[in-house]
Amino acid sequence: MISRSEPFSERLKKIMDEKNVRAVDLAKAIGVSEGTISQYRSGYTEPKRDRLADIANYLHVSPLYLMGLDDNQDVPQSNIEYMANIGDAEEIVEMWAKMKNDERQNVRQYMEFILAKKED
Repeated sequence: MISRSEPFSERLKKIMDEKNVRAVDLAKAIGVSEGTISQYRSGYTEPKRDRLADIANYLHVSPLYLMGLDDNQDVPQSNIEYMANIGDAEEIVEMWAKMKNDERQNVRQYMEFILAKKED
């Protein structure tokens, strides 16, 4: 099911809190400043695709979960294999990162509409 409730910043804060990960530790692990992590957590900016994969790998969650596109945190394989197995995810991630929150909401609604039509 596609989540509509949490943007990247909220998911990042939530998973960091659940796993007791400090911003300074995440920043050091992925090679960015603590200020960059603060910007991610506040929603001021979002990471690009490669940085998103680094964050997901460090936190042991799927990139799609962090983006709010999947409610399942679990990664059945490595994130790289996981991303490769879902086809166009790389391109989708890049487009998603360029969208504003209201545009993302429109995409989510359209996806839910398409999925609902498949169930009929």
